[in-house]
Amino acid sequence: MKDWWSVQSGVFKGSVCLAAAGAAFVGINAIVHSVGRTIPPFQLAFLQQVVVLLLVAPGILAKGLGVMRTKTPALHICRCLATGVAIFSGFVAMANLPVSETTALLFSRMVFTAALATWFLKEAIGAASWLRITIAGVGVILVLSPDASSLNVYGFAAIVSALAISITMLLIRAMKEETAEAIVGWQAAGLVLLFGGPAIIFWVPLDGPGAMTCVSVGVLLWLAQHLNVLAYRYAAAGAIQPAEASRLVIALAIDGLLFGTIPSVTVIGGVALILMAAGFGRIVWRRRRMENA
Repeated sequence: MKDWWSVQSGVFKGSVCLAAAGAAFVGINAIVHSVGRTIPPFQLAFLQQVVVLLLVAPGILAKGLGVMRTKTPALHICRCLATGVAIFSGFVAMANLPVSETTALLFSRMVFTAALATWFLKEAIGAASWLRITIAGVGVILVLSPDASSLNVYGFAAIVSALAISITMLLIRAMKEETAEAIVGWQAAGLVLLFGGPAIIFWVPLDGPGAMTCVSVGVLLWLAQHLNVLAYRYAAAGAIQPAEASRLVIALAIDGLLFGTIPSVTVIGGVALILMAAGFGRIVWRRRRMENA
């Protein structure tokens, strides 16, 4: 198996890692959807970050606490707050929406990231990229409001989460001189403190299965983060990003097989547009690569 993996292309390896990371995120979504109405989101988020902190601590200690030194404490604080908003609002959406809807709505982060990068980082976004973003945006709108007569409050919670995720991604770009250990370590420690107080206030007793559920959410997040890092080491983002859309297919399968939820035609149409946007991104990347060859 190791020999087989070693001869595969970087794009293939990156795509597999990114798809696996997406599956882990969908797993988190499914778990939160199943327990989110009995375990408060603050408690879930607190226990998740405690697990992540315990998992990253050995690596930090092995390299020495010097890797935690930072020149940008303000950016770490801002990133912690943005990530806290992303996790809390995301958990609220996951608990109350079908897995496929939440997964699709969180894809709106690519729309926000492109817009924010243009406005604040002055990054140039080409016409092809804006077309892809527009297609995905229309898909998100269809998923967000399948019934025009009602306001999808939990859908907007997912949009808030996606916006907050975009902000954290831009903050990471601004922290180029920081070590990976500092970025991950300070975030986990900060979120434990951020969620600790509210978690105590809303705390509910957990039995064995409930505790293991919370632990699994933390382990899956840690795994997804590592797989994401591996994916982008193997290949460029434009080459492998379409693989991330596989999480939508997994989410639809989980909804149908585990929760007996069949999405509406409008939601399926929105998901199809998001998948189309992802595929279009891959086509654009290949064309640019051929032109530059």
